[in-house]
Amino acid sequence: MRSMYLDEGIGAPITVGSLRASFRGGRRLGGSSFEYSPEYLASPARYAISPDLPLVSGRMYSNEHTPLFGAFADATPDVWGTEHHPMLCTPVNDALSSRSQSVSLPMATRPGSATCRR
Repeated sequence: MRSMYLDEGIGAPITVGSLRASFRGGRRLGGSSFEYSPEYLASPARYAISPDLPLVSGRMYSNEHTPLFGAFADATPDVWGTEHHPMLCTPVNDALSSRSQSVSLPMATRPGSATCRR
């Protein structure tokens, strides 16, 4: 499970929600689920982080054709980045594995603009 934090630049970051992954055949991503935190849903500054993740309580599940929600898929390396910067890129399955990672969404930027850090 991964937690997502929102950093408005003032005060401490708040938890946006948690992302969970399920795998098929070992390391192949089979699907994912996401749930907004109650703290984030109660925030007056909240916004849907992706068109496929509306602001609702409860866990949301990806579909069989799109195993990773848009906001998280957009934050993964593309083919060019993977080929030209292999030391800087982590494949999507590794990004969702047991290693510690968080995603920060600065409020000053548009929704969908994410920064990953380990």
